Amino acid sequence: MTTAQELDERYGRTRRRRAPWIIGGAIALLIVGAFSWMTVAQSMASVDADDLGFELVTSTP
Repeated sequence: MTTAQELDERYGRTRRRRAPWIIGGAIALLIVGAFSWMTVAQSMASVDADDLGFELVTSTP
């Protein structure tokens, strides 16, 4: 019975390592999350409310 390593050597395939992809994805996710949080935190601090009113003008008393 042939092993996966023997088949890889025979047909010239290489095994890709998953750890760098997982670590890179985690770092990218953290960076996107940090920038998102900074954007939300900054916009929450700048929100204000203005009380607006109106006057109803009619010809009937």
